[in-house]
This record gives sequence, C-alpha cells and structure tokens, in this order.
Amino acid sequence: VEWISDKDGLLGTSVVNASGFVSLEVPNLSQNVHLITLKVEDELGLQCAAERLISISTPPVVQITAPQEGYLTTLGEPVVFSGVVTDAEDVSSLIELEWSTDLYGVFATGSPEIGGGTEATFALPAGTHQLQLTATDSVGLSSSDVQTVQVNTPPQSPTVVITPQPAGTDDDLLATASPAFDTDGDSVSYSYSWYRNGVAYSLPSVAPPNNLFSSLTIKGDLWEVVVTPNDGIIEGEATWASVLIANSAPSIQSVSIAPSQPNNRSTLSCTGVASDPDESVDVVFQWSIGGEQLGTGSDLVLSPILANAGDEVRCTATVTDSDGATAQSFASIELDNTAPEIVDINLIPSAPTTSDQITCAYSVT
Repeated sequence: VEWISDKDGLLGTSVVNASGFVSLEVPNLSQNVHLITLKVEDELGLQCAAERLISISTPPVVQITAPQEGYLTTLGEPVVFSGVVTDAEDVSSLIELEWSTDLYGVFATGSPEIGGGTEATFALPAGTHQLQLTATDSVGLSSSDVQTVQVNTPPQSPTVVITPQPAGTDDDLLATASPAFDTDGDSVSYSYSWYRNGVAYSLPSVAPPNNLFSSLTIKGDLWEVVVTPNDGIIEGEATWASVLIANSAPSIQSVSIAPSQPNNRSTLSCTGVASDPDESVDVVFQWSIGGEQLGTGSDLVLSPILANAGDEVRCTATVTDSDGATAQSFASIELDNTAPEIVDINLIPSAPTTSDQITCAYSVT
C-alpha cells in the first residue's frame, strides 16, 4: 500500500492488517491543499486507488503589543490592551479572539479588524495577572500570547489626630497617622502638608514633617494637616485633622518682699515676675495680715498702728490676660521686734542753779 500526495509526493507505505485496516502517520505534511491517493496492489499486480482532498492549515499568529510585559497599573484605572493577529488561511472575520487573565477570566471577545489589529479596554481587579490573548481560526486551530500585568491597590487612608487637644500657643503640635493598610503588602509612607488659616505653610527644613513647633503658632490660628499615604507606587486618599490655637493662661514665676528683716516701721516693697505666651501682662499686688487687707500697690509703709512685731505680712501677686485667665502667687515675711527708742529728753529746769532740784524728763516709743 502506497500513500501519495500530489504536493509532497510519496508519503510512505504500509501493510494491511488481518482486518483489512491500513494507516500511515505523516508528521510533517506541508501547508497546502493536498490530493491524497491511497494506492493498493496485490500479488498478481492488480491495482486500485482511492483519493481525498486534505487541507493542511496553520494556527493564527498572535502578539500582544500593549501594554508591555510587567506593566504596572492602579486599581480602577482602565487599561487599553492591543494586539495583532494574522492567519495564513482565514480572513479576519473568521478568527475568534479572547482576552483573559488567570485571576479574572475572559473580559473581552471578538474578531480582529481588517489588517489583524485588536483592542480592548478594561479595568482589571487587583493582583498580578497573566494576561492572555487567544485566537482560534475556522478549523479550530488556536494560539496565544501571554504576558504579566500588575494591578496595584492604593493604600487605605490613615486616621490622623493632632495633639494636644485643646492646644495653646505654648504647645508643640504633633500629627500622628495610624498605620494604613495596603492590600498588596507594600510598605506605606506618609507626607504631611500644613495649612495655617487655610493657607499652605512650609515648615523649616530642620523640623520633623509631622511636628509643628509652638514658636510658629499664635492664639486664634486654625492649623490643619493633610496626611497622604504612599505605597511606593501610588498615593492613596489623603486624610486631614485640625486644631484651633486657644488662649494660654498667664503664669507667675516668682514673688519676693524686701527688705529681708523688716519691722513694723519698715517700708515693704513687693516684686513679681510674670509671663504670658500670648501678650504682655501687668502684675497687681495686694497686702494683708491675717486675711485683713492693708493696701494695694508694690510698696507698703508700716506703722505700729498697722502691724506688730511677729505679724506675718503677705504680698499676693495677680496677673490677668485679655481673655480673663488669671494666675496668682504670694510671698510672706514675719516682722521683727523693734527695739525701744528714746525720742525726747529734757532737763528741768533748763538753766538750774545750785539750789535747784534737777528733773530729767523723757519720752520712749
């Protein structure tokens, strides 16, 4: 038995089995339309033949042209997928196309345009996809092109707080962003943008980006911070927090009384050191003994009518700012004993004779 192609010539011979069955495997028949002849001859030289037409086709040639291998995109962003398909036997309309990924499945079908071009637009879900373009011709032969596409998920928005709350002009502000979750497992960093009363404010280069020093704030300022997460690929949605700079109460650092060893005839002077981070403040003084008010002002003139030895004299210093916030402190001192004093002495008579009795008259305080 001989097998003959009108294009490739003699393909081979085979032997008929006991059941009358005969076959021949031809692995490399050329691409063409073949007239295959099966020719049989017996031991007497008698012959017969049978013929059949066989078309040998090739699968389509497929190439993904866009995006490139390893393309990185963001979740929700539509991507344009392009490719070229050619087939030696079929026209474009007879070829079936299928765009798919291993994570999502088929997301577009159709036929290539005249000339072989094909395009599909789609937003893939997150993950690393094996993108595949498959073309199948009219006789069922198919081929594919495959490449990798990565769809990144932006990091989630962090929770942002500014401390302290409330804050005064003498408080440093600290913005804290809670760790933002990233679906892809990427490390997340944060950028900080500060706004003072709605206007962008650039921190000094030496300052940490999440720390606002108290020297930059003023009572009544509204400070806002916008924190934006970034996973090294794309930024996530920003989060903001704000704080209103409140009034800071004044404070008194020291109060003192002079002289250090007074008595009930001394003139006392009271001094105080006070400050307020928002404004200048004046110190007001009030004098008292045992809760009884003696006077106001920085100086107090004592007399035996007002005080006795052993009395404790107190000077209370008070400061009040324009918002009514106050601070108070005091100093006290004990009056020493006063030695007696002869204030007036006279001899009577003032011009005595030898026969006069002389009297000494005096006054003691």
